[in-house]
Order: sequence, then structure tokens, then C-alpha cells
Amino acid sequence: MTEEHVLSLISAGIDVGTTTSHLILSKLKLEKVYTPRGVKFEVTEREILYKGNIILTPLLDGQIIDYLKLVEFLKQEYQTANISIEDIDTGAVIVTGESAKKENAEELVKALAHKAGKFVCAAAGPNFESVIAAMGSGATKYSKNEKKTVMNIDIGGGTSNIAIVKDGEIVDTACVNVGGRLLAFDEKNKIVRIESPIRIFEEELGLEFQFGLEISEEQKKILARKLAESLFEVMKQNIGSKAAKKLLMTNPLDFKGRIDEYIFSGGVAEYIYQKTEQEYNDLGKYLSEEIQHISEESKAFTRL
Repeated sequence: MTEEHVLSLISAGIDVGTTTSHLILSKLKLEKVYTPRGVKFEVTEREILYKGNIILTPLLDGQIIDYLKLVEFLKQEYQTANISIEDIDTGAVIVTGESAKKENAEELVKALAHKAGKFVCAAAGPNFESVIAAMGSGATKYSKNEKKTVMNIDIGGGTSNIAIVKDGEIVDTACVNVGGRLLAFDEKNKIVRIESPIRIFEEELGLEFQFGLEISEEQKKILARKLAESLFEVMKQNIGSKAAKKLLMTNPLDFKGRIDEYIFSGGVAEYIYQKTEQEYNDLGKYLSEEIQHISEESKAFTRL
């Protein structure tokens, strides 16, 4: 194959999520293909050059992403990878979950793109995040190979992105404000982070979330249970509670077929599948426990 039919590009992907942020650098091989609609280049090979460190997404006063800390982090990552900004040919900055709602999210995407190379940028919307998550978790590939209809539930710090995949094709998506870092606390159990969706439970709990307020183990479990129940209402397409209705960020799922298997991905899934025991002083571990409890209680959700 001639050189004009093959391209080699260095790509950078930056993900700024509710809980964590990280960088990944890849080498892409693109080959020219001819289709009935014309000529195009398709990615035929992908080699990961550097899988970066993961940091907690830095925030200023809870509402603004700390741009300077992120830029410094990226500079260090590029140095560690021994790749310069000038080497980057393409890539994407994706701001997901609650981070996409922050006051400076749009400005952050543009600024990071300018600082990190030649970019095609996107601040992912909730349905797009569901698609990305299903592809990244391997759910689409698994569905195609096994010829099954699966539901992928990607649970991060601020949102749960749901995708239904049938024979490898994504046929429905939804997103609900259920995540492990809607509330975070310090080693003394005093609240240090509050995301607005969690406030819908204040009246039920009879308290107002405030920075510095001490939260008990029982209150954490109650919050996690309510979040998990809202998530399952969306998954089962049976949204009845006020909480689930308020937490839903998109149109509800509208898939009428049978779901063969359920796949969980994202940070909270690390607890569900017992891949980690590390705690981040938030609701993540509690949420995973309640998801497992509800799954055990409901025969329809015994396969995780």
C-alpha cells in the first residue's frame, strides 16, 4: 500500500470527569478506503503510547474547575511520556458528568485544546457519554460477538450513563444524576464537596447539606440506597419516584425488547466487581453495595 493511502497520527485524549481526570496518548494508523459514498480514511490500528496517571479533578470553591492545576498536570504527563505538544496531530478534550456543568466548562475545553495540541474538541452531552462508555467498556464488542442485547451502566462520580446494545449496535441511551461523588467528606466525615443533584434528598433526611457538616455512616447508607433505587427505576423503565424523575437528565429509556445481560462500568463498578478497595471519602463504595443489594433482591438483576 502506498504512503498516500496510509496516515500515521499521534492522538491525545483528555478526560475531565466529575471525580477524576487523565490523559492517554495513542498512535493511530489510518488507511484510505473506497465506499459507495466516496473515499475516506479509517483507523485500522491503534497503539497506546502512554496511559497517564489519574488525578482527582481539581476544583475551586466547588463550582469552578482549576484550570491551572490541570494544565500543570498535563505538562508533567507529556514530559513523563516524552512527547511534546508539537508531536500531537489530533485528539479530543471531553468534559463529562458534573464537570460539564461547571461554570467554566466550555472555556476549559477551548483552553485545554489550545494548550495540548491540535484538537477536535467536545464537551460530551449525556447521551454521547453513554455511547462512549458502552464502547469503552467493551459492551458493544461483547454484544456483537455474543449476539446478545446488553445494558451497559457506566457509573462515575456524578452520573450514570446507560446504553442498550443489541448485536453490537447501540439502540437506546439515557443518563441519570447518580454517582459516587455527589457528596464527599474528609477523614472526620465532614462534608467537603456537594453537587446540586444530591440536595433533592435533604427534605427526606431532614437536614441541609453544608460544608463542614458531619455526616454519619447511616446517612451515607440512606443516601446511597436512594441513589441506587433511582438508578434501578431508570434501568427498569419504571420511573415512579420524585427523586428518579428529578435525577433523570435525558429522555427515559424506550427499549421494548429483552435484556440478556447487565454490565456495569466506571469508577463505582470497580467496587461492584471487587477490583479495588481504595476509598475516596465519598459515596462510591456505599453506592456499589446498595446496587448489589438491589440486584440480589430483584430476580431480574441477578447477573452483574
